[in-house]
Amino acid sequence: MKLIHVAFIILLALIASAQCQQTAEDWLNKGDLLLNSGKYNESIDAYNKSIELNQSYAVAWCHKGSALFNLSLYNESLVCYNKAIELNSSEPAYWNNKGDALYFYTINYNEVLKAYEEAIRLNPKDASSWTDNGNALHFRNNEDEAFYWYLKGVALYNKAKYDEAVKAYDQAIKLDPSEPNYWIHKGNILDHQAKYDEAVKAYDEAIKLNSSEPSYWNRKGVALYNLGKYDEAVKAYDEAIGLNSSEPLYWINKGATLYTQAKYDEAVKAYDEAIGLNSSEPSYWNRKGVALQNQAKYDEAVKAYDEAIGLNSSEPLYWINKGATLYNQDKYDETIQAYDAAIKLNSSEPSYWDIKGNALYNQGKYDEAIKAYDEAIKLNSSEPSYRNIKGNALYNQGKYDEAIKAYDEAIRLNSSEPSYWINKGATLYNQDKYEEAIQAYDAAIKLNLSEPSYWNLKGIALYNQDKFDEAVQAYDAAIKLNLSEPIYWNSKGVALDKLGKYDEAIKAYDEAIELNSSEPSYWNRKGVALDNLGKYDEAVKAYDQAIKLNPSEPSYWNNKGVALYNQAKYDEAVKAYDEAIGQNSSEPLYWINKGVALDNLGKYDEAIQSYNRGSSIDQTDSVNMIDKGNSHYNAGEYVAAIRYYDEAIKKDPKDEYAWYNKAMALRMLHRDSEAKAAYTKARELGYNGPMTQMEMTV
Repeated sequence: MKLIHVAFIILLALIASAQCQQTAEDWLNKGDLLLNSGKYNESIDAYNKSIELNQSYAVAWCHKGSALFNLSLYNESLVCYNKAIELNSSEPAYWNNKGDALYFYTINYNEVLKAYEEAIRLNPKDASSWTDNGNALHFRNNEDEAFYWYLKGVALYNKAKYDEAVKAYDQAIKLDPSEPNYWIHKGNILDHQAKYDEAVKAYDEAIKLNSSEPSYWNRKGVALYNLGKYDEAVKAYDEAIGLNSSEPLYWINKGATLYTQAKYDEAVKAYDEAIGLNSSEPSYWNRKGVALQNQAKYDEAVKAYDEAIGLNSSEPLYWINKGATLYNQDKYDETIQAYDAAIKLNSSEPSYWDIKGNALYNQGKYDEAIKAYDEAIKLNSSEPSYRNIKGNALYNQGKYDEAIKAYDEAIRLNSSEPSYWINKGATLYNQDKYEEAIQAYDAAIKLNLSEPSYWNLKGIALYNQDKFDEAVQAYDAAIKLNLSEPIYWNSKGVALDKLGKYDEAIKAYDEAIELNSSEPSYWNRKGVALDNLGKYDEAVKAYDQAIKLNPSEPSYWNNKGVALYNQAKYDEAVKAYDEAIGQNSSEPLYWINKGVALDNLGKYDEAIQSYNRGSSIDQTDSVNMIDKGNSHYNAGEYVAAIRYYDEAIKKDPKDEYAWYNKAMALRMLHRDSEAKAAYTKARELGYNGPMTQMEMTV
């Protein structure tokens, strides 16, 4: 391949002039000698003498252009070539040389191509001899013609006519198959076209011709990388490094490949080699930082990014990467400072506002986060993810209607993203709009039938609609997709509990426990199911497991107390209730349950005190009033009992048990007509308890 422009000049035999005065041809020959000796300025003087004697001497104009070309005076050389073509437009060498000058002088590759194509068109295929008038040979050999095709390929490539460029290189290769650069350029275009297999073959041909050129191995490595053949790519880069270990690019490419393989330690070593060769290149430090970040070596990563920033503080990407690392360290204030620096450099990049919003979001600064997301949306209103995350921030503020609007915008922009439907469904669920939530979940499920969590969410919404059978079906769908998720088994168990299918519920809880025996709530739910089956001893054991795992949860102690109460173990029940009260003395239920147990121990005064504590916490609870009344009834204090039953009726006039218990107390006071009236009211409200002597006399 030619490295300098020689204008296809062959020296003519010097013929001594019969006359003393030199002719235009004499000065041409002298100029050619000087040109071929590299004396370009002197050759130009000679060509000027020739042109002075013969203004129409096209060859002299062409050769003068060649001398100017070799002095890198491309514009001046172009003037000469155009003059030569004006005088003789059928000479291919002039068009070829014009193409060379245009290639170096202008980026107008259309003009370059026209010149080369004209040169090729004019060249006879059997060109092998000199022209009569001493002009340059059209094509002296295949090597020269190959070079024409090569240059045409370059011009076509720069015009983005890649297929045509490949054909031009193929023609060059056909004419001169021993030139590796033609194979390399062909490979580069194929690589650019993502035809990586073909590119590798071209690079291999170049390497076959010259295996000691490291850049060829590097190019092959790039193509192999793009094929996902990372081990082979690393081997190619190692070949390049073996030939030239002082080229940082080869180390960088090797590091990038190792990074893609998640071989972060090795990648860092490669990047360090590149940095050792050129520590002033900020992108190398940035790459090192990214690799360190993926190893969770955040402090070291920040140092690497700081080096990159120190070398080039105007590159927003370095600030963004530093911010992301600080974000992973939960250093949100510093994260935001880094993101702000990036935004200051490029405030029109929506993703920077988005990630700033995420940092604010994780600090619970939802108002500020929303402002950042709004900036991202303003810059790119067609990106649905920005609206989705804005919806999440609004959701966390309890602004459910606004959140739904944001999710609806995200869905409008991309209705095929299931997570947007899921988020909308979760928001509707929190508004107790269970039917609409289910519709949203169904839309997500339709888009992704294989995601078990979507089925689980649907099951929860159905459960809250008291559609327990359908909920179980949804949980079963989730379990079928993921048998190893204990939450799905637990949810199924809760729904089966509501259906009164306690044996099946226990089986579901056992599956959950087998998968995660350290979750106390699963043991607690199992205990409730056992309680409902009347298996109180087993229930107590289950509650004890829950308490062992989390002794500070008062509901577990309360449930244990209920199981003990159901076994008539009232003393133990009171102890369990006391534990619950010790954890949470503001829960009226625990005081009431303790009062009931004390009632059954005949400790009526203590029971009343316990009820009083419960009622002082929740003045609206009619059940509490009934229990207090029962304590007085059991103590034979019927008038006091009636007073509490009346309080219960005042709080809930439709409480059939309050009316029934009042009837019993009135009966004990022999106020029979009032007792019958109270009993009749209890029956009207739905009381269907066991028949008593009073019922037989009504």
